[in-house]
Amino acid sequence: MPDYCPADAMAESQRLTDFYGEPISTYSRADALADGTLVDAGDLGRQAGFIFPVALTRDVHDQFVRWSPEDRAAQGGWGDERGRLWDLLYTLAVAMKARRVTDEQPVHTYCCQPRDGVSRDTQLVQVTVSRSEEHTSELQSPMYLVCRLLLEKK
Repeated sequence: MPDYCPADAMAESQRLTDFYGEPISTYSRADALADGTLVDAGDLGRQAGFIFPVALTRDVHDQFVRWSPEDRAAQGGWGDERGRLWDLLYTLAVAMKARRVTDEQPVHTYCCQPRDGVSRDTQLVQVTVSRSEEHTSELQSPMYLVCRLLLEKK
């Protein structure tokens, strides 16, 4: 059973509102999924062993998961997007269970097939893992980290 329940989240939200005032603007995980900033990993996250929903930033998805029909043809007819997503999620789940990826060391390194259309060799790539307050895991490129800002009303 999770040690953090919705009632706790509501109390924390109210405490922050009492201290900072009403938010100037909000941007939720649902907003990020709707506008394409995040890409939902769907059922593969749970199959790989994650308890909570998993999402990737658009940058990570486009660099390390996306695999178009053109990519497939350029690589001799093999490879697909679902398989690339599985490789990322499964290796991440194994690394997290082995404590190689933690809150203190949130970088996951794994081998990925480049999308250049000619390479047969994989390359080592790194993604940063963060956990949002909504109990989700979001895979982020170090270049495009999403930060939560608390702004104090003046």
